[in-house]
Amino acid sequence: MSLPARPTASMESGAGPRARGTGTEPITAVIVTYQSLPTIDATLKAAHEAFAAGELQVVVVDNASADGTAQHIRGHYPWVQVIDHGGNFGFARGCNRGFLEVRTPYTLFLNPDAVLDRRSLNELRAFLDSHPRCGVVAPAIRSSNGALQSAGMLLTPSGLIRSALFSKPLPTQRLIEPGGPAFETNWVCGAIFMIRSDLYRNLGMMDPRFFLYFEETDLFRRVGQNQWELWAVAAAVATHAQGASAEQVRGARYHGCLAEFFYPSRFYFLSKHFGLASAFVSESIAFAALCARSLVGRLRGGAPMTIRDRLAGGLFRMPTVRKEK
Repeated sequence: MSLPARPTASMESGAGPRARGTGTEPITAVIVTYQSLPTIDATLKAAHEAFAAGELQVVVVDNASADGTAQHIRGHYPWVQVIDHGGNFGFARGCNRGFLEVRTPYTLFLNPDAVLDRRSLNELRAFLDSHPRCGVVAPAIRSSNGALQSAGMLLTPSGLIRSALFSKPLPTQRLIEPGGPAFETNWVCGAIFMIRSDLYRNLGMMDPRFFLYFEETDLFRRVGQNQWELWAVAAAVATHAQGASAEQVRGARYHGCLAEFFYPSRFYFLSKHFGLASAFVSESIAFAALCARSLVGRLRGGAPMTIRDRLAGGLFRMPTVRKEK
């Protein structure tokens, strides 16, 4: 499958097929839901203003929610297209299924616990319109506890080792300050981002082997490898009730993430992009560092870091592929 070429100087002036939007076509938002009844109202109420202005279309893919999410959306938001996925086949597959309905130049991937208003939506659109070399944009994101989301945390084996041994942020990590200047980066939060639809399509969409977590990290690495840019656009501001959907599922956690999905996805990402040997080495060092910190915690009489939660995700385990019917 051929990829769109990196925009040239001629494209910057508007030449070339779909090199930039016109600022008039609507954007399609793809939202994947799973047990999202507690949060989906805020997401869709915020989206309605842009829909009413003809600026946004919304596609919801429901991964077999048992809490009535799909029925609620159909009953209260008739302007939203709802697709029953027929089972819980993961976030990446849900995004890809929703994208099959996209006919617009830009696609917004939006978590069901995230809120983006009309003004911020159009800030993201305007940035893509005016920066032909940019393939992905994301807003500043404020979590429900007021914390700001960082950008620039693209996973590498050395980055994992640095984090495990020294608990220091990556050199590329940077907070997205609301209202601050836009900046180019290598990773943005997958909860809310906008991408050129042609780029997403020609990259082969999200890797469906990622059931949950690291699907956007894999996508963004491929975006960068194909010489497209990612930008954090702080003039746009969103809110995100981080992990709200995951809280509906029981299981061991890693910083709010479900360990049984987080660690296999991380190991698969490292193996896919850096080789199996690098993945084994970096994961081994990270696990050894965790064990050492747990031991030190016990010796000091403090609360040790639990190894049980880590082992819930397995060691050197690849994600389990769930087949669709």
